[in-house]
Amino acid sequence: MLGTHISSSTQSSYDSATRSYLRFCEARQLTPFPADPVTLSSYMAFQALWISLPSLKLYLSAIKSASVDAGFAWTLDGNVMCARTLRGLKKQFGCPDKALKLPLSFSLLIRLFRLLPGWPRARLLSHDDRLFVTASLIGTTGFLRGGEFLCSQKSSRPVLKATDISTKLVAGRLAVVVAVAVPKARWWIRSQDVFCFPPNSSFETGESLSVASWWFWFRDLSPFYLPADGPAFVCSDGSVLSRDWLVDRTKELLSRTDVLLIDSTGRPLRVLASSWRAGGVASAKEAGVSDATIKAMGRWSSNAWLHYSLPSRAEIPSASDLMWAAALGEEASRQVRVGDVNLDLRLAEEDEEV
Repeated sequence: MLGTHISSSTQSSYDSATRSYLRFCEARQLTPFPADPVTLSSYMAFQALWISLPSLKLYLSAIKSASVDAGFAWTLDGNVMCARTLRGLKKQFGCPDKALKLPLSFSLLIRLFRLLPGWPRARLLSHDDRLFVTASLIGTTGFLRGGEFLCSQKSSRPVLKATDISTKLVAGRLAVVVAVAVPKARWWIRSQDVFCFPPNSSFETGESLSVASWWFWFRDLSPFYLPADGPAFVCSDGSVLSRDWLVDRTKELLSRTDVLLIDSTGRPLRVLASSWRAGGVASAKEAGVSDATIKAMGRWSSNAWLHYSLPSRAEIPSASDLMWAAALGEEASRQVRVGDVNLDLRLAEEDEEV
């Protein structure tokens, strides 16, 4: 049962890394477990000659996992010698930044949808374009991880089925409910319901963005039979929707827009399987949704959601203004621009004199 807490693909990578560590120790007549800081630091320095720092961190996770599986206590978290060795290797060899994901927010998705021939009439769109709209709306509104609605050869997650998607009337609005099997942050439960809400009817502009409507249209207008117990998303060639297909289609549409694929510091942004989940975060931040609510909507058990958030230069002056206003005791309501969204911030009256 000890090995069931991680996926089979991760365990396979861990096994390969552990074998490397054992060979290193055997060749030098070192005792691999329980791992001591000198042995582990020596291994890190040796292995950094051949692999990247991000890969080395995965190797260290593998060694820790193997140590625990073998019944040894792991005492090297926060060890000063190991931490200094890792920092020294990072300074010597450098550590490439993780690829920044392009957030596919609601506003950006709408721009892409308008490029589809026949939009906004579902009947005039091709099957694959209806698939693109439906999967994108569900992915972003549900803050879904790539593996939760897309398939990949590298993923060990079960393919999302049509029976995993249903609709439910919530507060007078028809929402799509996705039953995510064995959710990553709550792996001990069989499935977790994720709600995908449509825009409020008062916001409709003639372009239906109802997630439920697009789900029905995708199923009903399909030129071929889609069995209820089959995959939820199927392309026109009969293949299951893959992350490569959706990413490539998104890149093609983006190439026809004036969207700048770099962040405020000039670093390139990439469309990744996590771009739809990041788009949910971006949409929530643009609307001024609280951090706690974003965390709950995305089903994060930690503050890892912050890695999906790209800070904007425009936020820094506004944040500074708020800090000064709070210190100087401003009372009146005022409009403060944060990114591309105006937030009505009412500053509470302070009792103490500044």
